[in-house]
Amino acid sequence: MDTAVHGNAGITKLDPHKQIFANMLKLIESKRLEGFRPNVMMDANCDYLYEQDIDKDFAQFIKDAKLADHFHEKFPDPIRTYVKGSKRLW
Repeated sequence: MDTAVHGNAGITKLDPHKQIFANMLKLIESKRLEGFRPNVMMDANCDYLYEQDIDKDFAQFIKDAKLADHFHEKFPDPIRTYVKGSKRLW
C-alpha cells in the first residue's frame, strides 16, 4: 500500500496526500488488531460527499478504514464552517 517509489536513490515519487492516508490506515489497522476502537478526527481539507470535485483518495481511505461519519448521518445537509466557507470540517 506504500504510495512511494523506492530505489537506490531513496523515495523518488512521494505523494504526501496519498501517503498520509496509507500511513493512517496502517495505524488504524494495527490498533484494531490490539483490540482498540480508534476514533479519527482530522483537518483533511478535502471532501468526499458534496463537492463536484470529490477527493477520491479521501473517500477510499474512509472506505478502507471502515470509518463512519456520524456527524453526516445526523446532519446530512452541507454546512458552512466559517463565514466565507463552504466546506465542513472533518
